[in-house]
Amino acid sequence: MNEIQKKIQHTSRAVAVIIKILYISAIVAVCFELAGIIWMMISPQSSSFTLGHIKVISPFLFAANQVNTINLFTSISSQSFFIAILILTNRIFKDISLESSPFLPKNIGRMRRIALLLLIDSLISPSIDTAIRKSISLTVTNSSYFNSEMIILAIVIYCFALIFQYGVELQQQSDETL
Repeated sequence: MNEIQKKIQHTSRAVAVIIKILYISAIVAVCFELAGIIWMMISPQSSSFTLGHIKVISPFLFAANQVNTINLFTSISSQSFFIAILILTNRIFKDISLESSPFLPKNIGRMRRIALLLLIDSLISPSIDTAIRKSISLTVTNSSYFNSEMIILAIVIYCFALIFQYGVELQQQSDETL
């Protein structure tokens, strides 16, 4: 194993640990946000009524605190995609740290899934935000239907997946030649 491969393995191991810490932190943050939403729903100040022994929440229960509610719901949506992307990225770097080459066929699929998740998030998160705003309030301001930066990033990552696919083919040809 040459010096560059050793550097790649050591760096990948460090990056995998950092990413694991990030996605665990993001999972904890989502749990706190969910706890906040549940607390808002069960707090005595919420707009609700009791039907038998079942507490029914009014669709406008968060009317007094609309901005925080919208931010919590959209944040959970986006962070769920972010956590999935971090988990896939962690697996990429973990496998690179265990193998002698970053050009692994399973990493190509992971990179494509990351690109797909970014694309879906860029299209779904603004729609979720708009839907929540419409359900809480009749006026919707500044409604965007997609995130162009995330779409561009998804395209770039997909192109990197294609480049890695070519690298896998070159690696196989090199291994067959030897």
